[in-house]
Amino acid sequence: MKQAAIYARVSTSQQAKEGSSLESQIAILTQLATEKGYWIPQEFLFEEDWSGEDLERPRLDRLRTVAREGLVSAIFVYSNDRLSRDPLHFLVLVDEWEKQDIEIFFAKEPLDTSEEGKLIAYVRGYASKLEAIRIRDRVRRGLRARAEKGLIIGGHRLYGYHYIVGNEPGEGRRVVNEEEANIVRKIFRWAVEERMSGRAIGLRLQGQGIAAPAGGRIWHVATVNRILHCEQYIGRTYAFRTKAVEAPYHRKDPKKMRRKKTARRLRPSEDWIELPEATPAIVSEELFMAAQRQLQQNIINSPRNRKHQYLLSGHIKCDCGWSMRGLTAPPHYVYYRCRRSNKQYAPDQCTSKSVRAKEIESLVWDEIRKALSSPKVIWKALERRQESLSPERLETKLEEAQKEIQRLRKQEQKLIYLFRVGEYDEELLEVETRRLKQAQRQANSEYQKLNRQWATMSQAAEQMKSLETYCEWASQNLENLDFEQKRLALEALDVQVTVDGKKVMIRGFLPVGSPSFFPASHEAKAV
Repeated sequence: MKQAAIYARVSTSQQAKEGSSLESQIAILTQLATEKGYWIPQEFLFEEDWSGEDLERPRLDRLRTVAREGLVSAIFVYSNDRLSRDPLHFLVLVDEWEKQDIEIFFAKEPLDTSEEGKLIAYVRGYASKLEAIRIRDRVRRGLRARAEKGLIIGGHRLYGYHYIVGNEPGEGRRVVNEEEANIVRKIFRWAVEERMSGRAIGLRLQGQGIAAPAGGRIWHVATVNRILHCEQYIGRTYAFRTKAVEAPYHRKDPKKMRRKKTARRLRPSEDWIELPEATPAIVSEELFMAAQRQLQQNIINSPRNRKHQYLLSGHIKCDCGWSMRGLTAPPHYVYYRCRRSNKQYAPDQCTSKSVRAKEIESLVWDEIRKALSSPKVIWKALERRQESLSPERLETKLEEAQKEIQRLRKQEQKLIYLFRVGEYDEELLEVETRRLKQAQRQANSEYQKLNRQWATMSQAAEQMKSLETYCEWASQNLENLDFEQKRLALEALDVQVTVDGKKVMIRGFLPVGSPSFFPASHEAKAV
């Protein structure tokens, strides 16, 4: 018997459940090959889960190699669209195999190699490609309609929650899994209260025998950091926030990749669809924002990012508004330089001079020593700051912002009702919906801003409780503080340094009433 090959393809795992599975295709094609007098070796069964619009597919490429080497006399395929959804690709493959004297058999329709038959095959392939485009469009519109109802689309699984499947009221949403939620709260508290890194948190979880989200014992740093960055833990859930794009580089051969668009890019915020009640909050917004600040500080303090211990990292800025970073030039020249001074920012490159690290760190630490020697002055500064925040006025603004968000939501529900009873046509509904969504985004933005101010006020109150104790301890140990303890003093006093030429402005809970200047003996030399 002559040897032949079978090619079977599905586009998605869902298609396999809808009747055109790989198994059913193989069974039908094996029977057809036997009837035609062909034998199919096991190694010539080519099964593929891949898009029919791509010509470069791993198993199809292997089939073409086998055909080119003359190892088979015929190829069996279930239907035209299983071979390719692109009419030009379809004709390319048929023409290639005809020139190699290989017969092609389709289970659903015979292949007519006449010019008229090729034209019909081309038209069928074009219709198949058009149908694929329509399917994508229907799926996209279906997902958008689901999101507009407030239901989650994709990414259902999230550590700390159970997902309720369905489209009915109360379904298509997440509910809190208290056991996992307690772990999430611990992760955030450890990051903020104990200033632990993602690695340290992962090791602690492993030491306590807590299973990782994907199962198993190992808590990877990326897993912990993903949890700490996830806004859904404070109840913010959006659909259509990102879109798939091709990655600038690939770790493996693109020909062996099922999907070309493997990277994600953030869409414009006006394209986002908010799902306000899809994910209940597990942690407070104040705790979440504090965790983000600590993560940024962890990056700055990471030993991997430092060749030298820069005391003012994260606390020093250029007068242009950009932060300054610590750099070391051989052999031992250590300095701070504006991040915007790099030539890549031309013509907006900052022209400010660099400053020697030793001189400016000495100046700033002298001011901190004075502050730590007089904790009562710091205490008064904290009291003044708390009074300026006016908790009562801020609380009133928060209530007003909440009422505005609720009013806009009710207005949206009323708009949908009026559309259903025929008071609005589809075009007017679209205009009004767009206007309401914009207003809701602005209201939510204002509410989040007020919440951050509230968090700042609460943080100031906490500082008032702990800072006095710290200052009393530090004032008694000023001569023995190591680098990390000095860094802690900078953070506790909220020290921010701005450099403008030879002039230095120091802000924070410090007894400094006017800008400080480099003394003559500490004058910074331009680099």
